[in-house]
Amino acid sequence: MFLVARILPLPHHAFANPRHARRAKILFWAVALVMAVPSVWLAARIVRRTTFEHNAQRFVDEELNPPGAYVVTRRIEPEKRTINVLLTGRVLTAGQLRTVRARLADYNLGRARLIVRQGLAQLDSADARALRSSLLEDLRSRNEQTLAGYDTRLAQLQELLKQQAGPGLPAPDALLREVQAEHPTVRQLGLSRLVRPAADSLRADTTVVVAVRTTRPLPAAEAQRLSQWLQVRAGHQPVRLLLE
Repeated sequence: MFLVARILPLPHHAFANPRHARRAKILFWAVALVMAVPSVWLAARIVRRTTFEHNAQRFVDEELNPPGAYVVTRRIEPEKRTINVLLTGRVLTAGQLRTVRARLADYNLGRARLIVRQGLAQLDSADARALRSSLLEDLRSRNEQTLAGYDTRLAQLQELLKQQAGPGLPAPDALLREVQAEHPTVRQLGLSRLVRPAADSLRADTTVVVAVRTTRPLPAAEAQRLSQWLQVRAGHQPVRLLLE
């Protein structure tokens, strides 16, 4: 607050009475101190909590993961400075647990309390909730990865279709204007593509389908000329003309 008041171009107030000026300054610093202390305390608490959680996670990953043993759940409580772990698989001996506890200080967790429960028989309701949350989080992550994969494949397919469409094939509106220049009876035009997947010795292929609606039936010769023109306009890609 003091820095903001100094930085902003606020008008300065001059006191005629030095006693009033001193009283105002004391009041200002008292208010600033009252507002700053909770903020500093909250920030320090957040830093301690985050540091404890990070160190505890690293400790569990590196020290409680011997061959044959698996961490089922971990409950880290920074307020109580407690690390509660449920292991399954290989059972750690009392000597091994003492060695593990002795390494807490290496992770700045010297005052932390380590609780190690071994075997699924030690599973409690809190572990069940933790497992459920972990499974839901894993499922959500997998779903997001699957959707991301679908989006990537869809973008690749759209790009492939765009490449197969040929550089000379314009958008339907532009193509309609070009066709109407030579065939005024054409009123509507639609484009679609049929993709034939690769099978045996045949490679994948794409056919451009052009659906045309006219005010009156086109003569056979005119329809043939339109089909040939579309074939050239599409970059000699297979074109199928549908007249409506």
